[in-house]
Amino acid sequence: MTQAIEVAKEVAALVSAVCDDFSVMAFDTATFEISAAGTARSDWEKAFAMVRADGGTSIGAPLAKLARERRYVEQLVIVTDAGDNTAPLFQNAYAEYARAIGVTPAVVVIGVGGVSHSIIAQWRQAGIPLELWEFKGDHYSLPNILHLLSAPSRAELVDQVMAVALPSR
Repeated sequence: MTQAIEVAKEVAALVSAVCDDFSVMAFDTATFEISAAGTARSDWEKAFAMVRADGGTSIGAPLAKLARERRYVEQLVIVTDAGDNTAPLFQNAYAEYARAIGVTPAVVVIGVGGVSHSIIAQWRQAGIPLELWEFKGDHYSLPNILHLLSAPSRAELVDQVMAVALPSR
């Protein structure tokens, strides 16, 4: 997970440069929000200074926190090896979030360090709408994820389709 933390710093810097309406949550078995003083990589380096990889991983913990706080999100970006080994597990927290808030956010998983494809398959089988982007160690490729993050949501696609005028006779 040390590699995931390094990648998360870079992803946070990239996203903060183009989007001001996002939150960063670090987690192991607990969740805490991280904010940076600016958008530079060095700002995010300072913000992540206390984050360490120390064992247990609950990928569902941030989503459970969002559900408790009744915070609406349209998209989740998870930088992980998908080693979800501590409750709340992500697929359970996702189902609870969807039930509590009434929305099923899109999920982009940035897989690092030999991502667990069996857990990704479980998430897909549970009906979680997700895209997996595997990080292979090339930090120069990270800006490519911005295209995944800026894709229209399902609601926006429906709005676009509904905006097309029907032909008249």
